[in-house]
Amino acid sequence: FNPEFIGTVIEGRSQSLVTSLKDAKVKNWRTKSGEIPIKGITSVDKTSLVTLEGASVIGGASAAERFMGAMADNDINVLIITQASSESSICVAVPENQGQKALRALEDAFELELARSTVSSVSL
Repeated sequence: FNPEFIGTVIEGRSQSLVTSLKDAKVKNWRTKSGEIPIKGITSVDKTSLVTLEGASVIGGASAAERFMGAMADNDINVLIITQASSESSICVAVPENQGQKALRALEDAFELELARSTVSSVSL
């Protein structure tokens, strides 16, 4: 991510990019014109990110299965799930009010791996 890259816009909530376009802060980086090819951006408020990192996560479907099983067993609503391209971490977005519960569920599910340091961290 390069916030200085031409065409990158970082703003607070707004109805449109009209003001930014008028101030010439935003240009389509390919055509160098004012037309912006973005159709929409979505954000999800009041979420927590919970991440599991470590060697035990790499290449193992069982880690992902146990991760999601811990979420399901504790009635945690997973909104989004991502895995690093190196497969060394799994991260989920959960409702903010379920973040601590999700953290505890993963700490319990991966207690042995955390003790042996084959999972390096569970974080919120």
